[in-house]
Amino acid sequence: MPKIISKPPLTKLQRLGLLFKIPYDTAANILFTWQAGKFPGSLDPSQTKELVLSISPVMSVQDVKTVKNRFQVSYSAVLCALYFGAIDRALQVLGLKDIPNLASTSLVIPEGNHPGGLVIHAGMMYTSWPIKSVSPVERLQMIQDSLRILSQSSAPYAYSVLAESLSFYPIRLRTVLTRKLLSTWKHSLDGTHLPVTSGMDMVFGLEIKDLFAGNVPWLASGLTCTSGGLNNKFKFTFASYKGFFGEGDVGRQLGIYAHDELRALLLAATKKI
Repeated sequence: MPKIISKPPLTKLQRLGLLFKIPYDTAANILFTWQAGKFPGSLDPSQTKELVLSISPVMSVQDVKTVKNRFQVSYSAVLCALYFGAIDRALQVLGLKDIPNLASTSLVIPEGNHPGGLVIHAGMMYTSWPIKSVSPVERLQMIQDSLRILSQSSAPYAYSVLAESLSFYPIRLRTVLTRKLLSTWKHSLDGTHLPVTSGMDMVFGLEIKDLFAGNVPWLASGLTCTSGGLNNKFKFTFASYKGFFGEGDVGRQLGIYAHDELRALLLAATKKI
């Protein structure tokens, strides 16, 4: 993910500049995210407790690197392109005419100066990723451009302070407040891309043959995507609330669609000019 917070310690002058930069970057980020479209299904998870799960076929890290190197984008951009390409394919299968151009989403990003140990030291960043595009390659390039802008934003500082401030409120109250805020913000998607190991992994002397990671949708979101794996192989896991895509059952096919998106990008990357 983009190194938005993981940077060297700031000088006194840079810290002073953040007093002006953080409000500006945060406002710009909110306005950009506000452009996102709404999905056809309900975004209120309180209306349903039934989850729809979809796990992709095994995909290769080398294939992702091939696409990455061919189109000069980041590894994260390729993963995000597979995520949103799968959603685009699902909406097309539904035959919807008004497919949103952008979708509001959140990303987990690492924070600097990790204290060590088994501690999750990360923050959240909100943005809008493109869904509708002329081709998978165009969507990939658009996501790369968005990541480049995010890498220069100081908005995560503001979101971290907001999250810490909410921790002083009772859990029930801050859950209601956060859900209301994100619903107004048309927040609908979450994503987390976990590292993939480069060799065999063993537990008690036994090789781990398969692994998939997954999360449930968070608060106001209706769908979350998690990727991860081992030995240079990984899978996508999509978890959505039933009804998120309206009456269609395409949520169960999202894993297949992500795999199809990688194949399309790989074909474009290896095509002779």
